[in-house]
Amino acid sequence: MSSSTTTSSTVAAMATYSLPNITHLVTVKLNDDNYLLWYHQVEAFLVGQDLFKYVDGTHLCPAASSPDYNHWVRTDKTLVSTLSATLSEPILASVVGCKTSATMWSLISKYFTQNSTANSSHLRRCLNEISRGTRFVSDYLQEAKSISDQLAFIGEPVSNTDLVNVVLQGLGDEYKMLVTALESLDTLPDFSALRSCLLTQESRSTYHFLSAGCVACLPGYLPAFLLKF
Repeated sequence: MSSSTTTSSTVAAMATYSLPNITHLVTVKLNDDNYLLWYHQVEAFLVGQDLFKYVDGTHLCPAASSPDYNHWVRTDKTLVSTLSATLSEPILASVVGCKTSATMWSLISKYFTQNSTANSSHLRRCLNEISRGTRFVSDYLQEAKSISDQLAFIGEPVSNTDLVNVVLQGLGDEYKMLVTALESLDTLPDFSALRSCLLTQESRSTYHFLSAGCVACLPGYLPAFLLKF
C-alpha cells in the first residue's frame, strides 16, 4: 500500500511539473544565420531542466499501458510547444507535422549540420580571406570566431595558431607594428588574450601597441627588448 501510494504521489508530482518561460531565457529565435547561438542557449535550458533526454531520443515513450505514459506525452508536447516558441516563422514552417520533440530536434539538427557541411569550403575561404576593413575590432573578431565555431561544429576545428594568424593578417595597416611584434614571438598568444589586447588598443585614440594597456594585457608574450620603450 505504501509503495503504491508513493508511486502515485510521484506520478502526480511529475504531472504538475511546468516549464519556465523559455522566451525569458533564450534571447534569439532560430533563423538561417544563428544556429550555434540558438543551440547554445536551448541546450543549456533543456539540460538545466533535465529534459534534453527527450529531444535527443534517449528517453523513449513508454507503452500506453504504463503509468508514466500520460506524463511523458504531456511533457513531450510541452517541449514541442516550447521549442516552437524559439523558432522564426520560416524554420517553424519546416517542422510543422513533427509529432515529438525528438523528431523536431533531429530535423533541425540535420538541416543545419548538412548546410554547414556543404558550405565547408566556403567557410574555410571566408576565414582565410577575412579582413577588418573599417569595422570595429569587436565586430571583426566576432566574425572570425563565428566562422571558427561553425567549422568546429562540423568536425573541422581551427587551431588557436591558425585563428590568431588569420586575425593578424586581416587587421590592416593600423596594427602593422603589433602584428610584426607578435609574429616574431616563438609562441603566439591565444585568441582571448589577443582579443583583450586589440580591444584595449581600439579604445584608445591612437593605435600604438607599446602603450601600457597593451603590454598589460599580454603578460609574458612581448619580447623583453620591447618592454624598454
